[in-house]
Amino acid sequence: MCLICQSVCVLLDSIVLFMLQCAFSHGGHFFAAVNSTIISIYSSTTFENVSNLKGHNGKVRSVVWSADDSKIVSCGMDGAVYEWDAYSGKRIGESVLKSCSYSGVTITPDGKNTYAVGSDKTIKEINDSQVSFKDFLTNQIQFFLKVDSF
Repeated sequence: MCLICQSVCVLLDSIVLFMLQCAFSHGGHFFAAVNSTIISIYSSTTFENVSNLKGHNGKVRSVVWSADDSKIVSCGMDGAVYEWDAYSGKRIGESVLKSCSYSGVTITPDGKNTYAVGSDKTIKEINDSQVSFKDFLTNQIQFFLKVDSF
């Protein structure tokens, strides 16, 4: 009988039972597990809860790590996109747009720009907590019309 294996399985069951989203750090040493409005950071080797990121008022829908694992970006149904310092667990950036319920977020490899998409079906570019709307579909249609006209 392996008590350590059983303990790990019980621990994993309790983490996974309430987890709605999960994202592993690029180094693989941490993972972020989402339970409603709270993002919990766990060690991938010890399964210890390293920190809890609190700030969303609605369900968190997406979580991503920066390429160097120094930042975590989250978005939620509350219209918020938050940038977190992965080491301290402190919020270092925010952009709240109450008119949009976000469903997905990603961050560029250099960590400077964040892109989010939500219920209004537009892609938002977030840079230094400033939101700009990008209508990529219209740009693509204009591009195809120009190409076809030649």
